[in-house]
Order: sequence, then C-alpha cells, then structure tokens
Amino acid sequence: MSSRFLMALLIAATAAPVFAFYAQPAGYTLSEVPNTPSGQVVWDPAVSATDFYAHSNGGIRRFDTAGGAFSSTLLFPEPSGAIGAYGPYFDALAIDPSSPNDFYVSYSGSYSRLIKLTRTGADASIFVNSTDFSTNGEFIYGLQFVPDNANVPAVLRGQLLAVAAVGFSGVSGVYVVDTTTLALTRIIDVTTTQASGPITVDESGNVYAVVPTSYGTPTGALLYKFSAADVAAALTTTPV
Repeated sequence: MSSRFLMALLIAATAAPVFAFYAQPAGYTLSEVPNTPSGQVVWDPAVSATDFYAHSNGGIRRFDTAGGAFSSTLLFPEPSGAIGAYGPYFDALAIDPSSPNDFYVSYSGSYSRLIKLTRTGADASIFVNSTDFSTNGEFIYGLQFVPDNANVPAVLRGQLLAVAAVGFSGVSGVYVVDTTTLALTRIIDVTTTQASGPITVDESGNVYAVVPTSYGTPTGALLYKFSAADVAAALTTTPV
C-alpha cells in the first residue's frame, strides 16, 4: 500500500439541526426551483451546451437554464416495480466528457444497479446495459470522470471512477469502472468500513475522498488525497 495523505478534518458532526442560509451575491439574481427529490447536478459536456442534468421528480431530467425549469420529459425514469424492500435510491450520475451522449447512473437500496444510457435527444435516451451489485452488497455512491488532459498520467486520463461501500462489513474504496462491461476494479482503499463518501478529481488527476468513520453514527469525517501517480500505478498493480 502507498502512503495516504490526510488533508483535513472536513466535517464536525453535531446532533443539532442543520439549517441552510441563502444570500444573493452581488451582480446575480437568486431564484429557487422546486425539486423533489433532488440529486446531483452534472453539466452537459457537449460542445455549446448550456443545460445540466439532475435526478428530479422520478428520474433523470434536463434543466433548461434559459427557461429556469426542469424539462417535463424524463431522460430516464427511475427503476420501479417489485425490486426489494426499499429503494431504489438515486446516488450518482456521470456524463462522459469525451462521449457526451454516454450517461452512467447509479441507484442503491434493495436495487443496486449501475446503468449505462445513450442519449438520443435532449430529453431521450436508450438503455445500453446495467450491472447488478446488490447480491454482493456493493453500493456506488459517487461517479467521477478523470480529466483527459496532459496534466494527468496517460493511463488515468478519461477513466470513470466510482466510490462504493462493499456491503456492511467490507472496506469502502474507489474503483475504476469498465465503461463497456460496467465491471468494478478496486484501485484505492479508503480505510473505513460500513460507510463511504463523495469523491472528486482535480485537473492533475489527484483523487480526493471524504471518509466517514462509521455508518449510522454522528461522527466527523476526513478528507484524503491520493496522488495521481499512485492512482495511475494502482491501475496495473495493487490498490493504494
């Protein structure tokens, strides 16, 4: 294992309620859009695109920034039917910057699936394939593409990463996703069990992971940084 770099204590948990406060920045107009339930905002990476996609009111929808509203047509409806005791719960969305019609969506609960879609129109898509992770208790909580630029190690450029908790007794980790088969390969151990948090990647390919210390307990969380060089090496060797 390569050494891990603890960057900061990110969250100090408290039993008190959390309130949101809104302030209007100078030079901007603040507006609010009803959205229930909501989940993640991913900007359309297509050339000249100005809209974003998010999970809203029953599935993935496009938000029309010019009109200030979500589309009335679902790009992809959330799974339904007899699929378990609870869920599905939306967890993550990613759009491939190098192939902006390729969408990846993760749901968890009794229904734990990673789904690949091909966009056929602004508000239309076709199902490509999916992988069921519920049988071995893998729950993908975040998806992130690594930037495809010269600052990133070549082997890491454009890779799709996922953060997942493997059951409720395994080690949480960051995985590379095979965008064809949707198979997961663990490349980073985040030294925690029973919990996982979001990840992000900077322009140099360094990976940052938020690590809750335990599941279901109001505790603090840590922010870890994994160097791009170590992550790239882990693609062909062992997890960092």
